Amino acid sequence: MEDTLDKIEIITLSKEKYREIIDVYNQYKLDFDDSYQFLLAQENQMTIVTQDADFKIVDKIISIQFL
Repeated sequence: MEDTLDKIEIITLSKEKYREIIDVYNQYKLDFDDSYQFLLAQENQMTIVTQDADFKIVDKIISIQFL
């Protein structure tokens, strides 16, 4: 089996986007970590893969793959 650690990239939210976490919380009622993940996915054109039904409210805005 091939090691996958060298294929993992750690990304973080840009400093400018941190201020938007509270806006996402207020608009969509996502908690802090979900708001952070929402903005991170939006900023990086990523898909969130989750079982968290809270993301249903934003599935028309960002790509969500529900398990």
